[in-house]
Amino acid sequence: MVDREFKENRIASSYAKDLNVSVKRLTEVCRHFCGLTPLEIIHEKLNLELKKTLAIGHLSIKEISIDFGFSSQAALNKYVEQKFAMTPVQLKNKLRNQP
Repeated sequence: MVDREFKENRIASSYAKDLNVSVKRLTEVCRHFCGLTPLEIIHEKLNLELKKTLAIGHLSIKEISIDFGFSSQAALNKYVEQKFAMTPVQLKNKLRNQP
């Protein structure tokens, strides 16, 4: 489900509703099987796909922000800086220069 919806849906309660379980139960199950909360799972998927898109994609940062459902390019910049301690452009350059 996260694989299909992570770009549009980053709210754990929405996933819980779709699965007809409480957020508490979803969190319990996720922690038991994955060792992560639902939000952490969503962010792991988002981070992986962002890095993949930056490394091999040909989209601009603005296009990536739209494709990944961020409200603006600034919102994407803020997210990437919080998660990776660098701007999207810096992350893109770093990923593309790795062997």
